[in-house]
Amino acid sequence: MQKYSIPGERFQGAKRKAVSGYQCHDDSSDNSECSFPFKYTYGVNAWKHWVRTRQLDEDLLVLDELKSPKSVKLKEDLLCHTTAELDYGLAHFVNEIRRPNGENYAPDSIYYLCLGIQEYLYGSNRKDNIFIDPGFQTFEQELNKILRSWQPSILPDGSIFSRVEEDDLWRIKQLGSHSPLALLNTLFYFNTKYFGLKTVEQHLRLSFGTVFRHWKKNPLTMENKACLRYQVSSLCGTDNEDKITTGKRKHEDDEPVFEQIENTANPSRCPVKMFECYLSKSPQNLNQRMDVFYLQPERSSSADSPVWYTSASLDRNTLENMLVRVLLVKDIYDKDNYELDEDTE
Repeated sequence: MQKYSIPGERFQGAKRKAVSGYQCHDDSSDNSECSFPFKYTYGVNAWKHWVRTRQLDEDLLVLDELKSPKSVKLKEDLLCHTTAELDYGLAHFVNEIRRPNGENYAPDSIYYLCLGIQEYLYGSNRKDNIFIDPGFQTFEQELNKILRSWQPSILPDGSIFSRVEEDDLWRIKQLGSHSPLALLNTLFYFNTKYFGLKTVEQHLRLSFGTVFRHWKKNPLTMENKACLRYQVSSLCGTDNEDKITTGKRKHEDDEPVFEQIENTANPSRCPVKMFECYLSKSPQNLNQRMDVFYLQPERSSSADSPVWYTSASLDRNTLENMLVRVLLVKDIYDKDNYELDEDTE
């Protein structure tokens, strides 16, 4: 029988005990939660098992809002489906998939399975991007509903556990500068990770006029590095949700200053270069705008287009959906994302 349970899922919370006959042998170590190489096969095998289960149980209940007027015959081979069929099937898949012992998957594990399906599609020369393309709107809506219920699990060492890791998103082309939407997702991810923006309200305070390039010298190596700096007095609101403690504070009583440092070791994942690419693909008259940062993509733009975006801001609903997914990424909770300057004397 094919394996489709994700290794290490039993570590997602101290109260969760995941017992599965399908788990791999490498899940036996108590330290296995520290490193899980991404495997697309878990998503693909979960899909196959789910389709077989559905075929055996024709009376399986489905959500009323997902009922299709036209019957869709789902197949074990993902590649045999049109975009519309995949959208329909994946929308049901995320709602109905269960672990081999019948228990529900955690939201981040469902996201992990879907990322595996995406990688399989890419590896099979299918151009569908199930997380971005308009043809997968029903699936995206259902997935986002599930992901909103995710609650971080705290490991014994105090760190946050999530199945979804940044490296996987780069490899599966959810992050990068290869398309307008991917670039937007990347900027949004970096701003959440390094500027510490954990709410839509905080993201909406960003603007082209408050994010600027700056040179910073490392006092140990004396090396100059480019960085993005964000400083705004309204960032820390009165409600607890808006009180950001990440980023760089120059002085306790000063306005908070947040920075994204140039990644010279891996320029293809450099936040400064991504921002510069974004500026080059945006209308030229937006450089000093104080009321907009995330722009609507041009519908007719292609990868070769000189301008990818309009001057209009992304709608709030889109930003909320982007944030739901970003908050599941383990790396944004890593303590090494920021340092607190201690020269406050």
